[in-house]
Amino acid sequence: MYPEVAAAIILDLVEKRRTSLRSVALEYFRRHKDIEYLKPVVRVLTLNVLRNYILLDYIAEIAGLDPRIYRDIKRWLLRILVYEVTHQINKLKKSRVSKIANILKLKNQFINTLKNIDVEGVRRKLIKLNRIDIAYSIPYWMILLFKNARIPYLEKFLETLLHDPNLWIRVSTHKISRIELVKLLKRMGYKVREDSHFFDCIEVIDKRRSLLAKTIYYHKGYYTIQDKSSILIGHVAYPSNKIVLDTTAGAGLKTTHMVQLGALRVIAQDIDFKRLLDAHIHAKRLGLADRIFLINTDSTKKIFNCPDIVLIDPPCTGLGRLSIQPELKLHLSRRYLNTVRRLQYQLLYNVIKNVRRGTRIIYSTCTVTVEENEDLVKMFEKEGYIEVIRHKPFIGSKSFIDERIQRLYPHLHKTQGFAVTVMERT
Repeated sequence: MYPEVAAAIILDLVEKRRTSLRSVALEYFRRHKDIEYLKPVVRVLTLNVLRNYILLDYIAEIAGLDPRIYRDIKRWLLRILVYEVTHQINKLKKSRVSKIANILKLKNQFINTLKNIDVEGVRRKLIKLNRIDIAYSIPYWMILLFKNARIPYLEKFLETLLHDPNLWIRVSTHKISRIELVKLLKRMGYKVREDSHFFDCIEVIDKRRSLLAKTIYYHKGYYTIQDKSSILIGHVAYPSNKIVLDTTAGAGLKTTHMVQLGALRVIAQDIDFKRLLDAHIHAKRLGLADRIFLINTDSTKKIFNCPDIVLIDPPCTGLGRLSIQPELKLHLSRRYLNTVRRLQYQLLYNVIKNVRRGTRIIYSTCTVTVEENEDLVKMFEKEGYIEVIRHKPFIGSKSFIDERIQRLYPHLHKTQGFAVTVMERT
């Protein structure tokens, strides 16, 4: 089995099932344990081909081949071949190129033409022609959303989506100091750097994400892998001696951070029972489960109604996570944007309707669209239900719509794309 073929099979399944690359890859290698050694190569191939698939189709056309003649696995195999040949990955062996070319019935002339194509030169020409959708392999309708959001230095933002994101971990300060953890990780060979904003945050310079979740210190609960933008929410909430309701707790990252920062109690609600089980396991690993109450319920219909602080991190398009989940470009649509926007409205409405006056509501998303952030919260403010308030720490950029709303971007703040709004019930 060649890694290219395994990668093509996985990508085809991701497209057809409309599910995450990670889940499909995990399932594939569970079923094919005899080729587990291919995992690292397949991961690189799948991520980078998904990040560049529109441009790769365009390059195939430049080389004289219409990629639409292929379907399903073969189309993904063509994209992988174009990527490897044009990027000269690990000085790809001629025998492998020939084998894949034979599967696709490609002529030597096509391969030779590919070898002489300057990918970055092609990208620059497309940018000059204002075809940044092809240049950065982003569907045009998403480009329009990014322009509507007035993302600063848009092309730089799009460029960062072609690379692995910055990696952050949250220190379990109730178990170990940040200085001690830095020393331990450095002894293991990790390059790490203490964050300048948060006392419980460390940047991991090398990208061994999968290995970080397998160290002895991870299993001891000394740290959690969590993006800095998500860590920000805990410090914005400042939950010390407060009762917190996390309406969409998921795997419990923000939930456990609230307890770590001194919350009296955290009620963690989620509609997905399996996710709540993950949150419980996560909380037990960190030694924080005793102050967390898990409730399997739909927060658009029912909430615990007397918290001091409410967190809403709703399902969203996730466009701030495109560098780590490039498959979203295959799955998302305008219709889906409208669907999650209705769900976000229902979550906000149910919380606002049921909490007492003065309750602080923190609304955050890992997306960068105006439709899922400013448009929603400003609607409720105009109707007089809430007041958007200024908050600290403010480490990101001010929203062009409301300077009280904080936005973070990978090219400016080394986080995923993220938005934070703090409100008070009036």
